[in-house]
Amino acid sequence: MSWQLTSYSIILVVSAAICVGLAFVSWRWRGTRGALALVLLMLAIAQWDLVVALEAAAVRESQKILWSKISYIGVTASPLLLLVFVLRYTRQDEVLPTRFFVSLWIVPAVTVALALTNEGHGLVWTRVGLHPDPARNVLLYEYGLWFWFWMAYAYCLLAVATFFLVRMALQYRHTYRLQATLLLLALFFPWLSNILYITDVGIFSGQDLTPLSFALAAALLVLDIHRFRLLDLVPIAREAVIESMEEGVLVLDREDCIVDANPAALDLLALDASSIGRRVGEALAAWPELVEICRHGRQKRCEVYREGPSPQYLDVRLSQMHDRQERLRGRLVVVNDMTVQKSLEEQLRQAQKMEAVGRLAGGIAHEFNNLLTVINGYTEMSLTGLDGDDPIHKDLEQVLEAGRRAARLTGRLLTFSRRRSMEEKIVDPRDVLKDMSHMLKPVVDKDVRLKIEAADALGKIRVDRGRLEEALLNLVTNAQDAIGEKRDGGGMITIEARNVDLAAAVKSYLPVERGEYVLVGVHDTGAGMDADVQERIFEPFFTTKEVGEGTGLGMAIVYGTVEAFGGGIEVDSTPGQGTSVRIYIPRVK
Repeated sequence: MSWQLTSYSIILVVSAAICVGLAFVSWRWRGTRGALALVLLMLAIAQWDLVVALEAAAVRESQKILWSKISYIGVTASPLLLLVFVLRYTRQDEVLPTRFFVSLWIVPAVTVALALTNEGHGLVWTRVGLHPDPARNVLLYEYGLWFWFWMAYAYCLLAVATFFLVRMALQYRHTYRLQATLLLLALFFPWLSNILYITDVGIFSGQDLTPLSFALAAALLVLDIHRFRLLDLVPIAREAVIESMEEGVLVLDREDCIVDANPAALDLLALDASSIGRRVGEALAAWPELVEICRHGRQKRCEVYREGPSPQYLDVRLSQMHDRQERLRGRLVVVNDMTVQKSLEEQLRQAQKMEAVGRLAGGIAHEFNNLLTVINGYTEMSLTGLDGDDPIHKDLEQVLEAGRRAARLTGRLLTFSRRRSMEEKIVDPRDVLKDMSHMLKPVVDKDVRLKIEAADALGKIRVDRGRLEEALLNLVTNAQDAIGEKRDGGGMITIEARNVDLAAAVKSYLPVERGEYVLVGVHDTGAGMDADVQERIFEPFFTTKEVGEGTGLGMAIVYGTVEAFGGGIEVDSTPGQGTSVRIYIPRVK
């Protein structure tokens, strides 16, 4: 064979050697996503470079045509392997079946076969020959139908790869966006050089710079690998692990500046994208305790509380990040919203306390009721043996009346502790409220407006009707007393009933899970309650009234009744603005 060594062929040989070296370097990351495709891409480019170098150095036309045919192995494999690498890198391969990747090789395989047998059909080149100027020593081609089909196919492969990298570049920020930008730059050179070669434009007319541009693209990929740890820090993994985490993640540098934050952290701490790059003291001004922890905290885990109209609890985990020389590089702060959990813990604590109080009250009431039965029984027997005008008769009547009042009191305690039997039936809440409207009017002062709002088509509930009426009577009585405490005249008590479908648990004294309920609420415009009173509202014998004006069992009975129905109670009250008590009773399907 005759050879004519040129600077172009030397550059191609050097490029091939570099690609082989890059393949060996990339082999070190063969266990990570996309690494194997990258190694094969380097080897395909190396084959392409080397064969094109041999074509450029060959003198005879037959030799050049032979090497041109062989180069199609690298020509067809390179864009396809580049696409496979991008799909693996961006994890798009997870949604694509294996047969899809196998089918992608059909067109390249046919193209190589047609190139090797072109003389028999002319589908790749209809005509090929040496340049008229012997000094140029290059082949000139007139391309056939299949060549243009292959070019369209190859451009589609590059376009798809470019699309996914552009989308990733727009989606990620900081280091990851720079990675994608370098990859896009790597794709730009093959596009440009191949278009210039096909259109025969430029000072390198007749010389295919596409293999060199692919080699340059490979060099940029390796720069990504070494400088930005491309295959160690795959951006899509960050999306899957960090971006989609429900916990907030903040990354701070040594200067206590926020260098990164996931969407959960931005939402939880009421930050925006402009907070990135600001100091924590400025960005987290609403969280002074959290700022102190971020700056000087050495505890690995702690709790942060922020007061306000909507108090929040945060569980904070702090980790210091050091380099290999054990120098502090920054801090990783993971925050989790514990507000709901704290609320549930408080509800559980309240329920446990009420259960304990109920057991104690029930036990005492049961024993006391037995004693009262004896006392009242012997008192009644004594009365039957005395004349009505006997002075002792009047004294015993007072004893019996006190005993009966005590029996009624113990009965209410037994109701609270659920030791009194119930007669549950399926009832319509509208019927209950309609019948009670006459009963409630004498309870409410004339200058207080009583309003009953019952929605149409209310669901049925399974309750002891008498105990439900007693509970509502207690709530309306308390509402009337609260309006009287306000002492400004007038006022309104509203009783509402409607169907509710709860998609999540409701904060209440008796926890209410998701499901279908009938809500019965009593709202007043009275004096309202502060937080301390609300916390003890359902305790037996707790009352804010003067001595002798109340037993403190009304709300305790409401609590025991609703608990017996399997429902829940929610109380909202603000001093001076009134109180709302909402009862949730499960609907009967």
